[in-house]
Order: sequence, then structure tokens, then C-alpha cells
Amino acid sequence: MSCVLIHGGGATVRFWDRLLPHLGRPALAVDLPGGNGKFADLATLTVEEEAASVVADVEAAGVQGPIILVAHSSGAWSFLAWWRAWAPASPTSSSTRRWCRPKGAAGSIG
Repeated sequence: MSCVLIHGGGATVRFWDRLLPHLGRPALAVDLPGGNGKFADLATLTVEEEAASVVADVEAAGVQGPIILVAHSSGAWSFLAWWRAWAPASPTSSSTRRWCRPKGAAGSIG
């Protein structure tokens, strides 16, 4: 199972640099629009556009199978928008990904 890490507002993918070596599993840290060369008009940027950016990065990286999505601070808004738009209608529906709550996880969606 891979981790996808979403930083909060005012940060970049570098926010996760100290955590990545300790995860013990494949991981992808993504930049939201407006960070690290991803141009965005921050005055009009929507969380739906941020969510679409996360999906595009995950697909471009070829992440397969179940993932654990980790969001910091306002990065969680991107996750919630993504969940509404792209997650399966039911945790038991057939899809390429399986969404689950890792044992002992706080704030995850099961």
C-alpha cells in the first residue's frame, strides 16, 4: 500500500522531506497548485482544482492499488473535495483502489 502526502497551505512538497524516509512503504508527496512551479491564481483557486491536481499527480506517477492518503492542515480540504468527486460510491464497490482506515489511524475515513 502506497502513501500519497498532501501538504497544507503556504507549504510545498518539501514539507514531507523529514517524514518520507521513515514511512517504510512507497510514498508520493504531491504539490498543490501554487507550489514548486505549479502556477495557480491563488485568489481564485478552488479546492476542486486542488483535488484534480492531486489526482493528476497520482495518475502521472503510476501509483497503483490501495493508497493511504495523508493530508496536513488545509491539504485536507483537497482530500475532501477529491473524496466527493472521485471516490467510489461505496467502500465495497469495485474499483481500482480500496479505501480503508489503517489500524490505529486517527482522522482517516473508513
